[in-house]
Amino acid sequence: MSKFPPRPWTLSGQHPANRLGFAMLLIFFRDHGRFPRRLAEIDPATVHMIAQQIAVARPACDTLNLSARTVERHRAEEPTQRDQHIQSIAERGRLGWRRQAEYGKRSKAETAMARYKRILGGQLRTRTLPGQQAEAAIGVAVLNRMIDQARPNSVRAA
Repeated sequence: MSKFPPRPWTLSGQHPANRLGFAMLLIFFRDHGRFPRRLAEIDPATVHMIAQQIAVARPACDTLNLSARTVERHRAEEPTQRDQHIQSIAERGRLGWRRQAEYGKRSKAETAMARYKRILGGQLRTRTLPGQQAEAAIGVAVLNRMIDQARPNSVRAA
């Protein structure tokens, strides 16, 4: 777990009795993408180091309050899509997450639309919906044929 405390402004609104526990929850969530389930998941040496850095007295018996209402509410909730992505990044690393989440899909779609508009124009010329659908289908077929003509035939060298 990282040994750097959260920014001071995130702890400024906390009651001094809750400041250390809140800081440890933020650090654990930042590093693991979830809140700790048990106290054993938090390293006592890290607790003491963070206590010194945020100028809070060390806990007497190495216990933190992990049963606060906010933590329990977050544990009970279904993880959001953002939480799932944070957890995936913590498990797989950023590149593994990008592959798993197909991160570049939107960029590829935007590139394809930009190519369509640049080559065929940004507006449809027909007025009726069936005519517009046919015009778009023909445009896509033309673009696909152009891409196939320009794509090299690659062969893996042994």
